[in-house]
Amino acid sequence: MRIENNIYQARIKRMKRYKIILIGESDVGKSSLVCRFQKGEIYKHATSTIGMAFSTERICVNAEPVILEMWDSAGQERFRSIVPMYFKGAKAVVIVYDLSNPRSADLIKSYWKEQIESYFPKKLPIIALVGNKIDLISEDNQTGLISQMSELQELFNVKVMSYFTSAVTGENVQHLFEDVATKIHNENISSLRNSTIYLRKDDPENTDSALDVRSNCCSI
Repeated sequence: MRIENNIYQARIKRMKRYKIILIGESDVGKSSLVCRFQKGEIYKHATSTIGMAFSTERICVNAEPVILEMWDSAGQERFRSIVPMYFKGAKAVVIVYDLSNPRSADLIKSYWKEQIESYFPKKLPIIALVGNKIDLISEDNQTGLISQMSELQELFNVKVMSYFTSAVTGENVQHLFEDVATKIHNENISSLRNSTIYLRKDDPENTDSALDVRSNCCSI
């Protein structure tokens, strides 16, 4: 039994680990998204995150198990100053706003964008914009959501991933984290790819969209 446990621990240590930090205002649903992704259920704790919450999840990307290190930041104004301290080593920043609260989107323009660019002056990490709580928006009121998202995407000088999610129904939550993990993984191994990959760069079917990572390869 001890030998099997040692083998398991050795495999875990060899796995690639990717740090993801979730930022955004308080009550936009960051913790709820993480809970839905990890446990497939609604976040039951109504209290806001204090400081920073850390959790890990092992998933499979391109037939390889990796570990996501998810840092869920507090959104209250009194904690904002400590959030950039956790940017170090982050491969992706997930910016969450509440579709039912316009102020949370406005603060991406007036605050969060500057914070990200100040910490990453040379090269931005992968950026994912997440409009959460789509379940609270009726179909009649969804017409402006895409234009709002497009406006937020244009704030950054890199291609931004974007999602409309619901931690209540689970809509797009799994796709969000899996796609971000795949994007990180593909960029991380890009230097190892041989030149044949560039022969397909003009292929209209070869896009930057994330690959389907939902498989059973992570059973170790």
